[in-house]
Amino acid sequence: MNGREWTYLFCCLMLILALPLITLSPSAFAVKGPRNPRLLIKYYSGVEAAYTALKAAEIDMIGYELTDILYADAVTDPNICLGKVADQGMYEFDVNNNYTIQTYPGVESFIYGKKRSEVRKAITCLVDKELIVSNCCRGFVERIDQLLAAPHKSWRNYTHPGWGDGDFTYEYNPVAAVALLDSEGFVQGSTLNPAYNPALSWSARFLRVYPDDHPTHAGQDVHPIVMPIRTDDLRRFCAGDHLRNHLEVIGFTVDAIYGSSTELYDQVMGDMDYHIYTGGWSLGRFPPLYQYGLMHSSQWYPYGSNYITGVDEAGNPNYPDLDDSLIEGYTALSYAVAKAAVKKSSGLAHYDYCIHIPLWSTAGYWAWRCNVKAVVNAEGAGPENGYSFMNMYKTDNTTLVYGTIRHPVCMNIIYGDWYYTYQNLDRINQYGNGITAPPYDLSTDQGNFATAWETGTYIDHDTSEKQSKNTFHYRSDTWSVEPITGNPVENYNATHVYQSMWYYYQTPATWDFSGVQYIDHLNITDNDCTLEMYWDDLSYWNTYFGGTAILSFDLLRNDPLSVFHTEDIAWSGGAAMDWVGLANPRVFWIERTVTLDGVPLVQGIDYEIYNPSKGDGGDADMRLIRPTSAGTLHVEYWVANDGRGYYPGDLPWQTCLQGAGMYYAVDFQPGPGGYLDLRRNPFYYMETPPLGEIDFVRKSSGCYKIDIFDVVIAASAYGSQGSGVHDVNWFPGADLIPECCRVDIFDVVTVTGKYGLEWDIPPPCPPP
Repeated sequence: MNGREWTYLFCCLMLILALPLITLSPSAFAVKGPRNPRLLIKYYSGVEAAYTALKAAEIDMIGYELTDILYADAVTDPNICLGKVADQGMYEFDVNNNYTIQTYPGVESFIYGKKRSEVRKAITCLVDKELIVSNCCRGFVERIDQLLAAPHKSWRNYTHPGWGDGDFTYEYNPVAAVALLDSEGFVQGSTLNPAYNPALSWSARFLRVYPDDHPTHAGQDVHPIVMPIRTDDLRRFCAGDHLRNHLEVIGFTVDAIYGSSTELYDQVMGDMDYHIYTGGWSLGRFPPLYQYGLMHSSQWYPYGSNYITGVDEAGNPNYPDLDDSLIEGYTALSYAVAKAAVKKSSGLAHYDYCIHIPLWSTAGYWAWRCNVKAVVNAEGAGPENGYSFMNMYKTDNTTLVYGTIRHPVCMNIIYGDWYYTYQNLDRINQYGNGITAPPYDLSTDQGNFATAWETGTYIDHDTSEKQSKNTFHYRSDTWSVEPITGNPVENYNATHVYQSMWYYYQTPATWDFSGVQYIDHLNITDNDCTLEMYWDDLSYWNTYFGGTAILSFDLLRNDPLSVFHTEDIAWSGGAAMDWVGLANPRVFWIERTVTLDGVPLVQGIDYEIYNPSKGDGGDADMRLIRPTSAGTLHVEYWVANDGRGYYPGDLPWQTCLQGAGMYYAVDFQPGPGGYLDLRRNPFYYMETPPLGEIDFVRKSSGCYKIDIFDVVIAASAYGSQGSGVHDVNWFPGADLIPECCRVDIFDVVTVTGKYGLEWDIPPPCPPP
């Protein structure tokens, strides 16, 4: 019997000896919110600067993975713990397929749409992915060849090689790139190429010119390639310079614009004034959903999530066939259909059209100091997840200081986008559909704000077609609190989800719009504890839609975010399900004071907000559900107004950072060198986890329970350590108490001592 088997038997013996002392009754824990009472998020200029602060004990954890150089130092420091993370993200060369860019107004781009697909294929042949993986990333990544994070490779298109199935269709081959460019008419002209290298057979002596079919510049030198290159991520800086050099050697001039994400943000995401960009994404659980957001033409707009596919000279989407395949996955009726659609869209995007060039998913290490315990190193995300912020603590009970590598570009929960913003906003907000996954099994659903949900169908009144219906039941113990004071303000329930979903529906320029775009109507039932979601399509994924940030009534009923309207409408009576065109159809909430000749009507029985556009965008109106007699219809309602700005509507943060997250803000200093100072929200729905919970899997009864699975995890990790070179048995979540970066017998006893404990039992809704 080997040492690990002896360890396992020993831990089982410890469990048996502890059983007589164990109380199997439900949790008596009254404290709610994170274990660590204060969280300070500090902003640095890059991962190197954050690591310097970690070494100096100025911060306790870095909110990003280490570079290989920093890793080499970290393994020599006994005060630093490391957690390995297979990242659910993607880094790539974003290629702008639009007809033109602002730098060259009216000039057809050399990489435009279907017309220039072969040119983009040639550029792909100039990218030495293996060199980038080994030299730029030092092997701390996994190469990807389709728009899929590495953990999602089972969704890939197998028709074409790649992902270990063989050589990629457009593998690094500069000679092939020359042949493609020449065949498309991008031949060498008469201007000497300053980057010509006679030692390379594929190097161009002269700059390349536009082909004969170019509408304005045939035979002239191709305009310089506008190429923003990130400098705050050395991997992307290295990869970008690699491609820049190859483009110049093969006969193009390149206008390389070096800068941080903040410096390049407006040019790339807002103005889309670029040809090639060194991009990166943090992706969700399901490829059909994130592929839709990244490639579908409906998401192509300034600061939208799709800034690559573009439009033609008439303003029409470049790839309607790709749009169709993305819709197939986005609206699939089953997992199998969705998977087939993703394979189809991957084939179109990367092999037929080469609309962008995937490079890698990170397979790196996150770092924290050894006095931070109970870190939940989640699959695909690392320590930055809700379970980890709820569970981890410092052994001296002082402030937990979290260092990010960039300050947030805004703090707008409605219009905010990008990772560095949500590293802050996710700590102070709650999200609507209430479904999450255990940290170590992303394929499994479980509730948080939602206690249960059902999927079903209904018959659409207008089309007589079967469409999706989802029913969500929410907790009764979720409170939003004020910034600074932490005073409870609003008891969140189905009404807050309702008005938040409709508000996002009225803001199509936000990223969350795609999650509510196909609402038909919503219905609040069960004393505001249940929300029925009726959709304008039939899709397997509708269960996961509607998950917008939950916005408080206090926030939304502020100028300039919304405007209050009162209308008296001469109603002639009508059939069931008629709808009333309100004066301002950007309605997101109707006050429960609707009357007909003074007689109150009931929301969900007599009337509702309704989307007459059937998923095509547009405004919402009120619908009368049952036949009503003629009379004066009195309606009081709120319409969405302008919520843009660094903060929503540019309101002061002391007003607009109200939320129902695990923390609340007491101080905020924006910009480089700034910080967000947070305190535990004692009115958060989730109880403080008992020290000993490891897997965070909700049981069928709705609660969490420390059971044999937690014991087995701790026993399996016994003796492993997180400092030094990576230990394959190291499991950070089992390192619960001192000493430093090691799972020892005291950790195992901590788990077994709470064996059988149930905690965070959701209260009934409505409360008795």
